[in-house]
This record gives sequence, C-alpha cells and structure tokens, in this order.
Amino acid sequence: MRLTTGQKETRSVTYLVAAQLLIFQSSLGQYVTPIYFGVLARQLDYTNQQLAAIGTTEAAASIFVVIAIALFIGRLNMRKLCLVAAGMLTAATLACALTTDPAVLLMLRALVGASATVISSAGMVYVAATAIPVRWFGVQMTLTTLLTMAGLAGMPIIERQFGLPGFYVTLVLLAPATFWSAFVLPAHPKPASEALKGDSSLAASAGWLNPAAIIGLLAILAYAAYIYPMYNFSDRIGTAIGLAPVYIGFVLSATTPIGVVGSLLATTLGNRFGAVRPIAASAVLAGIGYLYFHFSTDVVGFWVAISVMSFIWNFAQPYLVSTVGRADPDGRFVFLNGLAFEGGRILTTFLFAASLSAIGPAGPALLGTVLMTLSALLIYVAVRFIRTGKAQGVESPRQAH
Repeated sequence: MRLTTGQKETRSVTYLVAAQLLIFQSSLGQYVTPIYFGVLARQLDYTNQQLAAIGTTEAAASIFVVIAIALFIGRLNMRKLCLVAAGMLTAATLACALTTDPAVLLMLRALVGASATVISSAGMVYVAATAIPVRWFGVQMTLTTLLTMAGLAGMPIIERQFGLPGFYVTLVLLAPATFWSAFVLPAHPKPASEALKGDSSLAASAGWLNPAAIIGLLAILAYAAYIYPMYNFSDRIGTAIGLAPVYIGFVLSATTPIGVVGSLLATTLGNRFGAVRPIAASAVLAGIGYLYFHFSTDVVGFWVAISVMSFIWNFAQPYLVSTVGRADPDGRFVFLNGLAFEGGRILTTFLFAASLSAIGPAGPALLGTVLMTLSALLIYVAVRFIRTGKAQGVESPRQAH
C-alpha cells in the first residue's frame, strides 16, 4: 500500500509543531558542528585528531544510550524520557561553557551527544506516527535548514563577541522549546495512518528480526557515513585550501538554501515516485559532487561539494527515515534511526581526519566518493530486498498477529 498525495493528515497542529521542535532543538548543535570544531581549533588549539575524538565520543555515547532505550521502548513513557534527556542536554551544554579541560569536555560532549540523540530519535518516532511521514520529515528538514542557516551565519559573530561560552549559551536558550514539546506530546505515540498500521509492502516480519527495517537502517548508516564527517570537517577542509574561517561560514550558510530546495522537493513529491528513485538519484548526484571536488580542490570545488551535499542531505533523508517508519509501525527501529546516523559518523570520522591530514583536501573528497558508491549499492540492495518481500506476500507485524 502506498500513501497518496491526496491523503489527509489527522494529527493536530500542536502535535506536528511539537514533534518538529523536538528534532530541531536537539539537532541544532550537530548542524553547527563545523563552526564548533573551528572554534575549538582556533581558541583551544585542538588538532584534527582531538576533534575526531570528540565527534566519535559523542557518537559512541549516543549509540549506547539509544540501543539501551530501544530495548524497552514499548514500555517507556516517551514524554518523561524527553523531559529527562532535555534536562541532561541543558545541564551538560552549560557545563561545557565552564571548562577548557580536554578530558572533562570530552565527557560532557558525550552527555550532550547522547541526550540530543534521544530527543531527536523520539521526535522521529512522533513524526513517523503521522499519516504522511515523508511530507512532515520534509517539512522538518526545511525548517531545520532555514534556522541552521541563521545559526551558521550567526555563530561566528557570537564567537567574536562572547567567545566559546557564548556558543554554548546560545544553544541553551532554545531549551524551553524542547520542554514544551515534551509536555504537549502523547506519552505513547501510535500510528495515525492505516498504511503505517499494517503495511505489507515494507514490513517483512515482526519483532527485532525485521529484515526490511534492518536494511533500511543500514541504508541510513551508509548514507550518514559520508554526509556527517564531510560536513563536520568542512571547516578544516576549507582551511586546508586557504579559505578564511569567516568565508567558510559564509559558504556553509550561503549553500543552505540549496538544502531547502531539496527538502521542499521531497515535501512536494511525497511518495509520488516511491522512495527508490529519489534515494538512488541522490546517491548518484552526491558521487558526482565529490568527484568534482576531487579533481578541482579549489574554491569552486569547495562550493560545488558543499552545495551538492546540502541538497542531498535534505532531499534524501525524509525518504530514508520514512521508509524505516513504514517497515516498523511499532517504532522500535524508528527510534534506532539515531543509531544509524551516529554509527555512520563514528565509522568514518577518523578516516576523514586521517585523509585530511595525510593527503589534504582531496583526501576527504576521494573517501566521500568511495562511500557514496557503497551507499548507492547498499540502497539498491535494500530496496530489492523490500520489493522481494512484497512480491512474496510477506505479512506485516500487525497482520502476522
């Protein structure tokens, strides 16, 4: 069964806004990571390896916490979970402003990463429970991208005026939105769409042995393995080709509208062309962008690479996440989306740092090309597996019971 563009949304405006805010507020710190890494390198003399350690520690902590929570997600109160995580995120972020010790900062960033991932994962569960998840994931990407554009442009100014503490305080000022969202959303979200309640086109079996959902997570992991490290190290890559920090921030901000175009396109198309073709086209386009930067490691190549990445990131992600939601109406694998994203980041962060240090700007570009090729192949295999399950008439989890 495929959702049509004419299907009506049954969730309230309050529900939709609150779910969007959960994902945005908890993810903003990750979206401005390139600026944050640049600040640490300039003000505290952090090396590429130390920056990679921070990124990897955040990802590892996120993976551990998300797995632990996912095991009991059916019995957890999602509202209370979000409130606890929001409190941890706020406290840890404020504490980061009070220390310059690398070891202490590393532990605090682990708490920040874990709590932020829990909140954003919960937000994804709420969005996946809407009647038209592709549309609302697209809206979420659009809003997040627009607000991130302001953050990328504003954070360097905040750094110059208030230093590193001002960076952290700015993120904390958004915390009330997370607390409000947790209060107004239901404690136990249930699917709003009949398509999500029992969709045999993507669900292959019940419980944790759900091949369609597992393959969907692997597709997200491969996708994230090239997106996040390249994005996080964009400041370092730009510096390696001689760009000033302010100009790098300008490029990241100026190319953000291209990402808005991608998310708006996903929102408009919805499921009109399914999920296969948009994701496959995204993989091909991203590979072309990285190849261009590999053979043209100059200012133009940097612009092209960042522009392509911005578009693909926002266009493909709604399809990837909603596909897992269609395969997993109970939400346990949707909650693990954060695991797939963080897993992709942790798998390749040190490789990106090593390639940048050893080869220069062309190193990450070459590694990105290889990863995108792998991502495209994995997505193709995942979709073939899902279609085979549908052709064989495999029952969905709810139909099986």
